[in-house]
Amino acid sequence: MVDGEEIGNIEHGSEATFELRLTRGQHELVFEKEGYSEPDGRTSFVVEDAGDKFSYEIKCTRNQIEVESIKEEADDQSAIDAEEEDDFDRQDPSGDDTAKKEESAKEEDPIESAEDEATVADEPIEEEASAEPAESTEKEEAKTTSKKKKKKAKSSKYEYAYARLMSSYDLYYLIDLDEMTATYFGTNDSDSMVLPCTGDLENGLTVDYGDEDFQETLQFKTSGDDSVLILTDPDGFEWEYTKVDVADAEAVLVSR
Repeated sequence: MVDGEEIGNIEHGSEATFELRLTRGQHELVFEKEGYSEPDGRTSFVVEDAGDKFSYEIKCTRNQIEVESIKEEADDQSAIDAEEEDDFDRQDPSGDDTAKKEESAKEEDPIESAEDEATVADEPIEEEASAEPAESTEKEEAKTTSKKKKKKAKSSKYEYAYARLMSSYDLYYLIDLDEMTATYFGTNDSDSMVLPCTGDLENGLTVDYGDEDFQETLQFKTSGDDSVLILTDPDGFEWEYTKVDVADAEAVLVSR
């Protein structure tokens, strides 16, 4: 729906395009499951010129509809057509500004924006000769490592935190392997869910929503590498989550 007016339906797992004539300015876009008023997915967009295009990727889960904006670059011909239509609208004696709008919903992997990552190489540090035996040094290092691990274990009950960072809001999973739970929450509302799990992240951690027909699986994207997690939803679509600091994720959870 746009500004409260229904404009059409999108079949599950498909893509659709709608062309509208709208006045310049801000408009509200709402997606709802057929037959349900809640949950819904909401976002807004601003029409500035004739020929403006807007694309969105929609993911429906049991208790949430995710809406993510996708940037599109108009081709040269579209830009020419848009300019011609804009000139025509300016000559319209009624004075109404109009614009075209396109929407598309895709059930596929989200498009992620590329981010440059700077890698800082450690500069070699010349070590002074130690008077202590090598064995003694190794023991001290082992003690230090053990203390750090204990300190980290006491600081949080969660072993892992993963986030899917999007343009309008973010989604998180905090994973407690001792209690075998996954805490799921987003920055777009104050709700959170603590869900029981079975399995492991290497071979697949099954998240149980209390419905045997609605289960999700969390698994390392690459075996032995915990930096990226793949969430497979009940429809078989895969969504990528990136590892984040546990303390940072907990801070987001309590600050909403």
